[in-house]
Amino acid sequence: MDEKPIDIPGTRWEWLLADKRRLVALVAGVLVVLGAIAMVAVPALLGPDADDDELVVVEPIPPTGGTDATGTVGPGDETTPAPDGTAGGTGPGGGMGTGSNGSEGGESSTVALGRAPFVAYRFAGGIWVSREDGTEPVKVADSEQGTFALSPDGSAVALVEQGELTILPVDLRQRTVVGDAQPHALAWETDSSALLYLRAIEGGHGVTEVWRASRRIGVGPVKVVQAGAPAVASDGTIAALPIPGVVMDPTAGSLWVLPSGRSATQVATRGQPAACAVEGGVIAYAVIGMRYTDVTGTEKQIDPEIWVMRVDGSTPRRIVGKPQTQRPFGYANLMLSPDGQRLLYAEVGDDGYSRASIVPVAGGTPVSLTVRRDTYPLGWSADGASVFFIEGNAFQGEPTALMTARAGGLGRRMVIEGAGL
Repeated sequence: MDEKPIDIPGTRWEWLLADKRRLVALVAGVLVVLGAIAMVAVPALLGPDADDDELVVVEPIPPTGGTDATGTVGPGDETTPAPDGTAGGTGPGGGMGTGSNGSEGGESSTVALGRAPFVAYRFAGGIWVSREDGTEPVKVADSEQGTFALSPDGSAVALVEQGELTILPVDLRQRTVVGDAQPHALAWETDSSALLYLRAIEGGHGVTEVWRASRRIGVGPVKVVQAGAPAVASDGTIAALPIPGVVMDPTAGSLWVLPSGRSATQVATRGQPAACAVEGGVIAYAVIGMRYTDVTGTEKQIDPEIWVMRVDGSTPRRIVGKPQTQRPFGYANLMLSPDGQRLLYAEVGDDGYSRASIVPVAGGTPVSLTVRRDTYPLGWSADGASVFFIEGNAFQGEPTALMTARAGGLGRRMVIEGAGL
């Protein structure tokens, strides 16, 4: 695998060149505008038409993208690209097929502000960043294990390894050592200017604090709130798990919510939350399943579930019930799409078991992304039309790969063989 630095887009024109579908959309839009001008200008030069009584309104043509008619790719039909992404049918016209408007099923897709078409993964003992189709990979750091997260603009990777947080620029310039941090709790702010992470309180017996690490020179980390794993929305709203404590009522819990620029408040949840995500004014959270004894001495059961609600705690709704099998003990890795309309999540177990699915926030039947091996969600594509996930349980000796699929579960495709977490 060649170590070739990625040219991070720095201007709007470079962003368009990095995302061919947006460039096509721009060209189509310019042609439509020129056509509209011609339709207005020509009649004006020829003079009024006695038969024209109404103004003609020209509607813009929606952007078009490549189509994928293959549906779900079977195990024997998956392509196997080389680690440099040059094979396997990815790139223009391949990879993540979309509908005529850039998303599946004729639905519009939303491009989140500041998000770039890049993806991070672990490969051959290092952390790599490539374009979403697997091309132009660059090795950012040697790293056998640890938690990592790519910034929305694709310019840096946050890595927690052996209890220390480091921010690694993809252009391989000076790295920044932030300091003590807990794994599995990294959340970049949308403009990529700062990162939320967890610090353990010394002697706090599992109590943690959410901290913000700024990428500005000379600005040190600052404490945000005493809480658990954080999530952050594109409008700056932060949601975080409550700190561990004695559970007085297992049927009720709470989350910390910090609207952008405002003080933290606690919002009630239907059960004790184990994971959360926030976007578009909506919070999704997973309820911990447990057995407990009520005040009458009756033994009862709380099933793992996923709920959604507004950021103020109103209109709570259950969108995923208990797992269909007895193997998983709960839900984790909750990731809302850029438009807040879909939720990517996983059923997880204590032996590395993981099954990834997507469910509409408005409600509906979850769509499974798992074919035969464990699947681990990585996140949404820049346009929100597809998801990325790792297939294969490396702890059990299974082969792994970076995979992608459209939001409806179709167009399943391998991006990088051998990539993992």
